[in-house]
Amino acid sequence: MDYTEILKMRGLPFLVTKSQIIDFFKDYKLIEGRVHIACRPDGKVTGEAYVEFVSPDEAKRAMFKDKMTIGSRYVELFPFTPDEARRAESRSRQ
Repeated sequence: MDYTEILKMRGLPFLVTKSQIIDFFKDYKLIEGRVHIACRPDGKVTGEAYVEFVSPDEAKRAMFKDKMTIGSRYVELFPFTPDEARRAESRSRQ
């Protein structure tokens, strides 16, 4: 699998905050301004987020957190392409 610097998170609590996501990845170098929580057109969160790291290698290292929990929910991580992230960003809450 080719890694970009972006990971998709799935299975997040619906009330998750950017600060919780940043804390989840505290041992990895992410770009704080590039954490996006996905929303449906009606504004409700989807349980997904997109996180950009400083490099593809750092994103690959952060995959260690796959299936770990935020609150009571276990979170799945997936490598993500920049084009997919741009489309998703247009549906995220800031």
